[in-house]
Amino acid sequence: MDKISTDRLQKIIDDTLTAELQTCTALEFGEPRYGRWVVYNIPSFTMVTRGRAVTEFRNNKTPLKRFEGSLCCIPGGMWRRTIISEPKGADFCLCRCLYTVFNGFNLLSLYDIPDFFSHSNSLRFAKIHRDLLRLNDPGTASPFETAARRKELCFSLLNLILAESRLKPEAFNRIRQLQRFGAVVKYLNKHFCETVSIDTLAELAFLSKSQFHRQFKTVFGSTPFEYLKKLRLQNALKLLQHSDLSILEVGEQSGWNDQFHFSRIFKSAIGLSPGNYRKNIRSDLKTFLAGF
Repeated sequence: MDKISTDRLQKIIDDTLTAELQTCTALEFGEPRYGRWVVYNIPSFTMVTRGRAVTEFRNNKTPLKRFEGSLCCIPGGMWRRTIISEPKGADFCLCRCLYTVFNGFNLLSLYDIPDFFSHSNSLRFAKIHRDLLRLNDPGTASPFETAARRKELCFSLLNLILAESRLKPEAFNRIRQLQRFGAVVKYLNKHFCETVSIDTLAELAFLSKSQFHRQFKTVFGSTPFEYLKKLRLQNALKLLQHSDLSILEVGEQSGWNDQFHFSRIFKSAIGLSPGNYRKNIRSDLKTFLAGF
């Protein structure tokens, strides 16, 4: 890649790189516990602070045997559960942060992230986690100072992750292709709850419909409408957690006007109906979002 192209690419990344903290929690379990099967679309970074645990996966991925002081990455998109068999239980700290680039593309999908991190970075993670939790305590800082500090800590976590991760072999090719789809991703992020035309998306990428569909799937690993469904589900999850809208209204504001259709898609992807998801969140938010 020549210097002009490299400089242009760096400018795009500088302008579009974002960090959004989705979950930061500490959990204490004083007895053995079987976690439920859960799936999240982005990786979870979690550390055992006391005791031991095992995280199992529904696919063929080897279970993660976790011990005190170990920081591990639980990949996004995989059904998993964590089992605590220690008689005295175990404690955990967990962060889940969405890092995007090119107007919404998941940055960490470009990297091979290790299952476990070094001891030094585990200690760094513990400090970042503590500092993030402290931001929830009332203090004298303004909301803007708190937001700036949260962003700073999220990017510190990203630096920690990338320090021990490797760009995938196909990453540079995908990055070049992503530049073509920047306008498409921006459009989808803005109009995901509306009826989206494949003709409109193809025009934004200056491709024929067949070329667009093929190249989009190569870059994003899903069809345009599978990608659209993920955006809608992310919005539905946020509304169920942070609003008092009815299930029908949540579906409508996420792009589904048929409540039955919305509930069926939601349960297939998340493992719970929208109503049960909200019920679990309101009964024990921290434990639920952590996957227990």
